Amino acid sequence: MVKHCSHTPVLSRIIFTFIVWAVCLTTLFQLAACAQAQPEPQVAVETTAICEPQVAVSVPAMTVTEPSHEAKLAAVNFAEPDTKQEQAPRKFKASAYSIHGRTRSGVRTQQGTIAADPRVLPLGTVVQVSAGKYSGVYTVHDTGGAIKGNRVDVWLPSNKEARRFGRRAVKLVVLTYPGKNKPGK
Repeated sequence: MVKHCSHTPVLSRIIFTFIVWAVCLTTLFQLAACAQAQPEPQVAVETTAICEPQVAVSVPAMTVTEPSHEAKLAAVNFAEPDTKQEQAPRKFKASAYSIHGRTRSGVRTQQGTIAADPRVLPLGTVVQVSAGKYSGVYTVHDTGGAIKGNRVDVWLPSNKEARRFGRRAVKLVVLTYPGKNKPGK
């Protein structure tokens, strides 16, 4: 019966690793000797001193400010509409809804959401609505089958409050359109 040493697998791995390293080193020495044996081609290179450019660039400070919603609202007079002004209040018919879920634009219904005809007020338009207790800044996030032309549907959190809102005439001022999606332009 032949006795096996318990260290045989470990020793064979060590010997194998040593052989691999020896082959790698031999190959590297051969490549180095080969590179030294070949002379480099003689190329005449004209060297010139490269210096850093002595240019100072001054960039003027530029500040871009966009008037806030409050500044735009302060410029609008809801009592007397001025049809020549771009931000003139427009008359809309308003109703309310209280359906919880996702809007046409993909966000959840929440305070400040209204539905509108996208041909009149594209999705993402920010408006100021003057509607008594329900006045405020709203964003068009939704559309509806019955919402056509100058009609908006204000989202309210409860059915009771939506019924209390009823149907009413409101004045609306567009604060910002999304991108360049101005209707009729």
